[in-house]
Amino acid sequence: MTQALAGALADDVRRRVFAAIVLGDAAAPAVAERTGLPARQVVTAVRRLVDAGLLADGDGELRVDADRAARSTGSAVPASTPSPPRPGRSWPARPISSWPAGWRA
Repeated sequence: MTQALAGALADDVRRRVFAAIVLGDAAAPAVAERTGLPARQVVTAVRRLVDAGLLADGDGELRVDADRAARSTGSAVPASTPSPPRPGRSWPARPISSWPAGWRA
């Protein structure tokens, strides 16, 4: 299924549509306006991204479906994201050894 997700984002039009939705556009007309793409291309791209499990289309609102995408790839989705530190406090430092393999500082 990972290949299907990669294939869904292999096309420039689908990447542009996905990026617009990630940035907050929740309807095809808004995506078309942000990307400058014709509405027909946007609708086709959205359909392919929904079929691949990257997007959810509920009640006409588009959103990234992180849970479904993670299940498709066998990845875990964090139950919650850490809240930002309170004023006057900093994030706890993480040792470099805990970084994912292949990442560099």
